[in-house]
Amino acid sequence: MRLHLVALAALAALAALAAAQALKPQPDTFNSTFALTAAQMAAAGLSATAANNINVAAQFERSNWAGGSVRDDPFYTSLPANASWAPPGAVLKVEAWTDTARYTVAPTLALSRIVYQSLTLNGTRVPVSACSVQDIGGDAPRPLEHYQGDLNYFLEYALDSYQVA
Repeated sequence: MRLHLVALAALAALAALAAAQALKPQPDTFNSTFALTAAQMAAAGLSATAANNINVAAQFERSNWAGGSVRDDPFYTSLPANASWAPPGAVLKVEAWTDTARYTVAPTLALSRIVYQSLTLNGTRVPVSACSVQDIGGDAPRPLEHYQGDLNYFLEYALDSYQVA
């Protein structure tokens, strides 16, 4: 029992030491200059280490955006008038042809972005986005379970909070 307590105390000490260390980005060639201001750090009560770790995480995240924030993309900011009251499942907007230059998609695939109405866990209506990937080369296996290609682009969209259709 005593050995377990000593091991537990040692692990707790290591955890505290690790939590106090600043993250070091690997690699540090981020395509983002995000940094919390001193006022933001003070308002949130953040230590310099915590602020550094937030900066590293935000710079990493922003560097992986395909084309900037959705707040700056007219496809997402110019929604129809019914976007606040449409029933869940209603399609609000479709971009029939999406320029795939910003995305890693095979040359025989086309991409369409969609915005549709959904519900949050508490029942609030909210517009959400999805994308549909279509085979334009006519070679896509059917059904998808037998797809032999690289599925990483599906994962990229899912990681960017898209629902992959």
